[in-house]
Amino acid sequence: MKKTFYLCLVLCIAAMLCSCEHKELCYNHHEHASRYEADVAATYTLAWEIPYNNLTDYIHNWPSGLGFSYNSLLPEKPEGLRAISYADDRLPAIVNMPVDGGVASLPYSVQSLLFINNDTEYIRIVNDDSYSEAMATTRGRSRSSYNGSPYISRNETTVSPPDMLFGAAIGYFDNIRSATPKQLPVDMQPLVFTYVVRCPITHGVEYAGLVRGALAGMASGVNLSTGSTSQTPVTILFDGDVTGNAVTARIRSFGAPGFPYPEYSRAEGVYAINLEILLKNGKTVKYDFDISGLMNKQPRGGIIQLPGIEISDEAGSSNGSGFNISVDDWGDEQDIDITM
Repeated sequence: MKKTFYLCLVLCIAAMLCSCEHKELCYNHHEHASRYEADVAATYTLAWEIPYNNLTDYIHNWPSGLGFSYNSLLPEKPEGLRAISYADDRLPAIVNMPVDGGVASLPYSVQSLLFINNDTEYIRIVNDDSYSEAMATTRGRSRSSYNGSPYISRNETTVSPPDMLFGAAIGYFDNIRSATPKQLPVDMQPLVFTYVVRCPITHGVEYAGLVRGALAGMASGVNLSTGSTSQTPVTILFDGDVTGNAVTARIRSFGAPGFPYPEYSRAEGVYAINLEILLKNGKTVKYDFDISGLMNKQPRGGIIQLPGIEISDEAGSSNGSGFNISVDDWGDEQDIDITM
């Protein structure tokens, strides 16, 4: 009787162990097979400007006197990656992942995908319920001291410079439930570019303090599925510096309005720039320039070389005021909501 009991006990324990092992294997298989997984491999084109029709060649003919190199303007790889997934009659879904991608659980078997970096502060995504209409814009900003450009008759919304933005679009991705994720290469291209401004101060540089300005005529946003910029022009408010004997600034922008991607012929636009210098005595001097000729040659980043300006001794004299300038002396700037 005892032998029979022990034999039954051993058989029961063995059965339990086999049952547990079998359940573990089935559970793992079911978990992987129930997901639409993709192995995302993201690469980035780190560029601050893209030449247009060979009208500029800064990488081989870098202007002297800027004080920095072409490569110093190259953006860094972002910190994270976001996929926005679209399928017919379903709400878009967001999946965040490491910057270089990795295995991602995507919600649908057949879908369209938009990819952007997810570490931006000023970028706003509008119309994001539609793959074909999703747009990246930036925040609106007001500045009481800027009243528009004398070279532009239209009224433009004033905005903050956008953060660096990379994007990619995949119009059709057909996935299957599988324990082996499907490979998904993603080529992330720059959608925001840099404009370098340099304006020599031929007289009175010793009077200059803080610098800021406004770049008018730029695109208000970019379509994430096509890479084309919006037709609506806006004015970008920016900050600059006095470096050596010149005003310098680096301005990020979506580029020229109505610019297609990939490129083909485009209409020329009207662009203007305003510089506002707060002098050390507390006075403010302003300068306006028509830069349409320069900008029409470089719709996706470039260099804006301005003619020299003078700060007169009369404007720069202190009159014994002993005024100490600070950012507070500029007056308030205010973020505002803008619609597309």
